[in-house]
Amino acid sequence: MRHWILGILVLCLVSEANVGFSQEISEEELFRQFFADVDITQAELMQLGVNLAGVFEPYQQAVEEFERRFNPATRENYVEYVDGYFDLILSPMFHDMRTEAANFFTENQYAKLTLRLYQITELFPESFKANEIPVGDITQLFIFPDVVPMTEAQLSELVALQKEVLTEFVGIDIVMREEYAELYAEQDALFEEMEKAETEEEKDVVRRKIRDVMQKISDHMREPMQKSFDKMKSKLDTLLTAEQKAKLAQIKQDTPDYLKKALAGLLKTAGDEAEPTTAWRPGAGNGCPDEFEKRHPRSQTRS
Repeated sequence: MRHWILGILVLCLVSEANVGFSQEISEEELFRQFFADVDITQAELMQLGVNLAGVFEPYQQAVEEFERRFNPATRENYVEYVDGYFDLILSPMFHDMRTEAANFFTENQYAKLTLRLYQITELFPESFKANEIPVGDITQLFIFPDVVPMTEAQLSELVALQKEVLTEFVGIDIVMREEYAELYAEQDALFEEMEKAETEEEKDVVRRKIRDVMQKISDHMREPMQKSFDKMKSKLDTLLTAEQKAKLAQIKQDTPDYLKKALAGLLKTAGDEAEPTTAWRPGAGNGCPDEFEKRHPRSQTRS
């Protein structure tokens, strides 16, 4: 089960956002402007990742027990699987991680982080991927309450939509695993090979193979996932008021120039490598790259 959680997403954002910027904005300049803009340090952001890992620890046993109970999840039981997983693990864990992030930073820092996160998911949902599938639109489902005020009734409907989308994704994954069993078996074998690799050269070779296989799986998943995205966008559009949509449109318009330049580089790169994914407009994802950990090892400067 994939967890799209605020702090982890922010870390993935900063790591993946260095791809394709050379012609528009350098990686160093992007980092400098981003951290100055949000008024935090890189060490603080990395420490948040460490803290969020600690928040996850109390849930680890429940996760393992749940995975053993539904090993594997099937067409017959995946709805029950996601329903329990979401209610008992994912939803409370996300709440705890969101609280940790909000308490870690000042109110202004947290507000700016979530604002910038929304702007990136809106302009370039490909910034966030799970198994090479862009999930920026899904990220929005978890950060809307931080960027636009919502009523209790809306929040209840939003949570129901979160669960519905994740249920559909798990269902799609199960179907894909049955229809393309050989590809998934190859992917699992490569992950085992990665664990045994001893040198960086060996790991780099396996990483490239993993990405190739994941891209093939992504190609098969793209159409059913897009149909799910479209249905989600339609329901979300119905959920929000005209005032909320106007606020979100203004937030998108107010994206700072340095991010627009960076995202323009990403869009150009994505356009050269794959078909673009259309982001939702108001009114109308495997983890972070390994390269980030190499370049920016975790700091322990803030508790």
